[in-house]
Amino acid sequence: MHPTPAILAAAYEYIKTVPPVQEWNLPPAEQVEFRITKDKNLYGQHTTYKWTKDHIIYISAACVSFGDTLLRVLAHEMVHAAMAEAGNDAISHNRAYWERAVPLCLNMGWDPKAF
Repeated sequence: MHPTPAILAAAYEYIKTVPPVQEWNLPPAEQVEFRITKDKNLYGQHTTYKWTKDHIIYISAACVSFGDTLLRVLAHEMVHAAMAEAGNDAISHNRAYWERAVPLCLNMGWDPKAF
C-alpha cells in the first residue's frame, strides 16, 4: 500500500465512526490537512496551525505500508487531535491521552501497550 492523502481522509472518516471517537467532535476530513512524508524516524505526527488551530496529520510512507498499521498510526494521531480540540496538551502521552487511547484500542482490538 502506498498511503495518499485521499486514503488517509477515508480512513480518518472510518475511525471517526468508532466508539469512543464518535464522541470526540473531531472536524470532518475536509477540514484536516493530510500529508505524506518519507521520514524513516516517524510513523505519524499531529500538529495544528498556530493561528487557525486547523489540524495537520502526517503519515510516513517509509514506515507505514500496511492497512492495519495505517489505521493504528492514524488513530494514534487522532487521539492527539482530540486532545487539541479539548484544549489539552496535545503532544504528551499523559493521563488524558491514555483515557482516550485505551478505550479506542480495546474497541479496535489493538494492544494499548503497542499504541
